Amino acid sequence: MTTHIREDAFQVVATEDLMPAKFKVITFAGTIAQAADRLARAAGICRFTVTSGGHTGAIYSGITKAFIGGGTVSTPGWPLMIANSGYLIAATSGQPSCARLCQTGAAASGDLAAVMAGFTNVSPAIVA
Repeated sequence: MTTHIREDAFQVVATEDLMPAKFKVITFAGTIAQAADRLARAAGICRFTVTSGGHTGAIYSGITKAFIGGGTVSTPGWPLMIANSGYLIAATSGQPSCARLCQTGAAASGDLAAVMAGFTNVSPAIVA
């Protein structure tokens, strides 16, 4: 799947092993993001796998790929929020959204899906 279109990224130093983190959400501190990192600590989607002390890119804006977790997201454009282990799940109303599903087919738990990342202005999702 080729989906990398106009990505904006910056460098993050890994403070833990990020080998399993490619296309998952990472924090500014260089760790795999957890649900508690939704508001302030999530930096972007991990671009490269690295071990602790290595440098990777955090994609904070643009169209890229990310792993979906915790159920199926079936509506194109649906807001996504961070779940544990760096996965993205369907956002619920009032929770911060950091991306949107950017494909026409459904994305099930464990799928690598096309997403439109938007970590610069993480704000609560409004879900109808």
